[in-house]
Amino acid sequence: MERCRVNQATIKYMRDKLTLTIGIPAYNEAENIRHLLLDLAKQSQNGYIFNKVIVCSDASVDETVHVAYSFKKLPVTVIVYSKRQGKAAALNSIIRKTSSDALVILDADVALKNRLFLSKLVAPIAKGEADLCAAKIDELHPKNFMEKMLAASMQYKRELFASINNGNNIYTCHGRGRAFSKRLYKVIYFKNSANEDAYSYLFCIYHGFTYRYISDATVWYGLPATLADHELQSVRFFQSRELSTAEFGEKFIREAYALPKLLTLKTLIRFTGKNPYIIPYLILPAYLNIKSQFMKRIHSAWAVAKSSKILRRSMTL
Repeated sequence: MERCRVNQATIKYMRDKLTLTIGIPAYNEAENIRHLLLDLAKQSQNGYIFNKVIVCSDASVDETVHVAYSFKKLPVTVIVYSKRQGKAAALNSIIRKTSSDALVILDADVALKNRLFLSKLVAPIAKGEADLCAAKIDELHPKNFMEKMLAASMQYKRELFASINNGNNIYTCHGRGRAFSKRLYKVIYFKNSANEDAYSYLFCIYHGFTYRYISDATVWYGLPATLADHELQSVRFFQSRELSTAEFGEKFIREAYALPKLLTLKTLIRFTGKNPYIIPYLILPAYLNIKSQFMKRIHSAWAVAKSSKILRRSMTL
């Protein structure tokens, strides 16, 4: 009888815990994805039950698929595209194969800070306090001038964005690490890869769901090492703001992206004294914003900024 009671208690305990699936869209990520899977295998499963990892290879031509298939420390499902379709399509494919209470989406070229990353990221969803959560991002140690300049800009932005509505704003919702509640991911459909991170926030808020920025769940990522690679990422950002206007309305989009001018200026002045590399960066956004208006419109399967992909190698240098 005692054994029976223990088993029933165990079953109840498991039912009370959040079930979790990890989705990883990937394009030519053989060098990084095994390390990310190892990071996931080392996670302390506090407050959730791990279901599976779904890797969606967007027509990778390297060993991404082989690495994902051969990983045995986690239950991994692999979706393979024969033609590139972009991140939005990969996210939709992952969602169709998911039934867990929560879905965490991770870029393949990130590293998790510690073993409690997933627990911290999904905690508000487990408690019923949020439907969409985004992790804090942190850059690997910059090496050349471009990386140091971009690192300074990111540190400034992180300080600014975290001070607006406790960090709960569109600027902290990025594609590198997010968690979705089941009630949110089952109704969202990603239409364009270029704005999929901002779109998730806009959809969440517009339809009455709740967003939370999780400052103690951190992912590391690599900065672009060249101006050309930074330009690729920046142009996507500037052009992506236009993509959701038809669905959500110009006023809603404008308010979502609005920044308090005085706070922005005060934060910039204060930060300039901390890191002078921010000064040469200041001319770049205006230049790239103007350039983005004359460039060919971005599409779902864009060119990849390769220098930001050399993640683990950078971590060991």
